[in-house]
Amino acid sequence: MTIGKYLNRIRNGYFVDCGANNPIHMSNTIKLSNWKGVIIEADPEKASNIRDFEPTGVTALNFGLTNVSGTKTSFYENDSKYKPIKDAMTINLADLCHKYYKAKPTLMNIDLEGLGASVLQSNDWSNNKCVPDIIHSKDLDSKNPSDQANIENFLKNNSYIL
Repeated sequence: MTIGKYLNRIRNGYFVDCGANNPIHMSNTIKLSNWKGVIIEADPEKASNIRDFEPTGVTALNFGLTNVSGTKTSFYENDSKYKPIKDAMTINLADLCHKYYKAKPTLMNIDLEGLGASVLQSNDWSNNKCVPDIIHSKDLDSKNPSDQANIENFLKNNSYIL
């Protein structure tokens, strides 16, 4: 059974989609029927597009996810056809959880262009409300072996099965 088929069997799940990008063509959470959640995107244009498509119960936030909250920074996507995202306000996972989660996440999707390990480490792992049941990270498929190894080690150390 694929993860998509497994997740669609879950009713009333809650997701956190980090680095959502395009709400239709590049979304890992758009097909989760009857789910609610939080979508985070650093690019203000993309965050606005996501808001146009968001179903009831889904909140789209315009933040850059990092391990430090409350700063402004620039983000660069790996695909060179995109412009840099300048002066994005940052938030870490712990602050995101405490301010915006309405439920314990069933799924956390992370596609942060190599920042996944440092963002995961910024979570409040002592608070069960902040700890997702399932983590999907595109950074596990990273071309940078150290990014991949950092996430794998972090997930294993926190009792996730890879």
